[in-house]
Amino acid sequence: MDVTTLALEAVPKTIAYASLAAAAGATLVLRLLTALRQSGQAAPDPAEARACRLGRIAALALLAALLLRLTGHTVAAFGASDAFIANLSAMAIDSRWGASWRWQIGAALLLVVVTVPGRYSSDARWIAMAVAVAFCAATTPLLGHAAGSAGRVVTHAAHLLAMSAWLGTVMVVSLLTAGRAPVASGLSTALVARFSPVALAAAAVVLASGLVALCFYLTSPGDLLASTYGRILVIKLAMVAGIMACGATNWRRTRSGRPPALPVIRFEAGLALAVLAVTAVLGETAHP
Repeated sequence: MDVTTLALEAVPKTIAYASLAAAAGATLVLRLLTALRQSGQAAPDPAEARACRLGRIAALALLAALLLRLTGHTVAAFGASDAFIANLSAMAIDSRWGASWRWQIGAALLLVVVTVPGRYSSDARWIAMAVAVAFCAATTPLLGHAAGSAGRVVTHAAHLLAMSAWLGTVMVVSLLTAGRAPVASGLSTALVARFSPVALAAAAVVLASGLVALCFYLTSPGDLLASTYGRILVIKLAMVAGIMACGATNWRRTRSGRPPALPVIRFEAGLALAVLAVTAVLGETAHP
């Protein structure tokens, strides 16, 4: 695959992954904030409103990314010819690729609907968002390496959902704590303390499903260094290790009674975005 084709396919997929992760993160953060409010540990109403707003923006961005993905895939397949509109319609409606893509569009539209302001109370909104996010994660593997295999689709869906919940929450926490230092410190302390067990469980699912995926796509351990797919995967694993190190650092700080280090959260969020971009490129790279 040439660089132009890779960009046409991977860039929209990166935006879609980042948007889905942000939506999953907003969902989980909204749940954590709701639990904090109900327990009387904090008064995070403004943070709840910001989390809902981030979820809504993420849903719209996911929908836009999927439309961009259709455009990029059509150009990659047919070129930017005079018949572009006809080719676009054929790709979306008549092709097997389009049949799977329409499931993703339907899931994204559902996510947009459940994030409409005023439709649900804060206590119920995160449940509706969680269902929609799960639907988005389940339909995403219908395109790509997993297509055509139920086992691979389930493995990829579990991997994507857990990764989105983990990395997306880091990203949303980073955005929510970007304000005044005292408020950000208190909010991050409460969120990190509650999120740490969830992050540990999500990371375990990511690693377990990732190991299963390795069995699908690598013929031997040597493929990690002998193939382009394997080398990109090594880069992704190194970044994931960095995210785990950042998370462990702030977990130890909260356990010792200190607030999380906000620069570490920012760096962790940056690594999360990088992992999602590498994942998108990996999905467009031929495996051994």
